[in-house]
Amino acid sequence: MDSWLAQVLTRRPRLGDKYRSEHHGDWIVYRIDSDGEIVLHNPGHGFITKSGAGLLKLRRL
Repeated sequence: MDSWLAQVLTRRPRLGDKYRSEHHGDWIVYRIDSDGEIVLHNPGHGFITKSGAGLLKLRRL
């Protein structure tokens, strides 16, 4: 498992946590649904779920 993914999965994200993608800029935890799904937001790219964010290779700021 990539170290960035392990970091994202080991600490429970909170609203407002920030992540950075080398090619897609900064993302913020926008919403955490009742089923645990995490929704990230970037003004230039829109919204993405944590499960879909694997392609962005996010790292916590």
